[in-house]
Amino acid sequence: DEAEREFRDCGQKIKMAGCNNLRGQIWMGRGNYDSALYFHLSALAVRETTGNPIAISSSLFNLGELYNNRKEYQKALKVLNRGLRIDLAIGDLNGQSMYYYQLARANNALNRLDSVVFFLNRSIRFATPNSAYDILQKGYLEMAGFLKKTGQPAEAIGFLEKYIIITDSLHSKQSAESIAAYEALFEVESKEKEIRLLNKDRELALADARIRM
Repeated sequence: DEAEREFRDCGQKIKMAGCNNLRGQIWMGRGNYDSALYFHLSALAVRETTGNPIAISSSLFNLGELYNNRKEYQKALKVLNRGLRIDLAIGDLNGQSMYYYQLARANNALNRLDSVVFFLNRSIRFATPNSAYDILQKGYLEMAGFLKKTGQPAEAIGFLEKYIIITDSLHSKQSAESIAAYEALFEVESKEKEIRLLNKDRELALADARIRM
């Protein structure tokens, strides 16, 4: 709210669009899809006036994901295909992987079986060289569910095992990052304490020197 007020006062419409985009994500995370839709559409409308492909693609992707969550799959396909064309043009492999996953979700819900396999395979393929583990995790789980639904339990188990492995890897990575963060914080606090003690010793020494004078 505070950032938005500052941007409005300065006439920074582009940055206000960024605020709306983030608001859309927050409301979507809370399950308030109507509010999320309002803010994502507002952000996209402003970003389209800039011609910035990265910003426009970001809004289109978020809007497509939202439509999937709202089970409005035809609308999802429309905006996702438009955003994918942008990422193909600018060569954003990570973005393409994310788009392919959401396209697979929509086609899976619509029972377009050939399209599901095509998009999931491309999502996994483009995620792997970029080490986009979160996308791989979602892709493996979606593929496992799809294979189970289409009567391929053995293949489904294989992707489920991949999903479990990468999930464990993500948890280990997050744990390691948390430990490193705590260690860094402890080191900073220790140095701050050391500096305070040194400053206190210096103050005492100066006070002692003044007394002797």
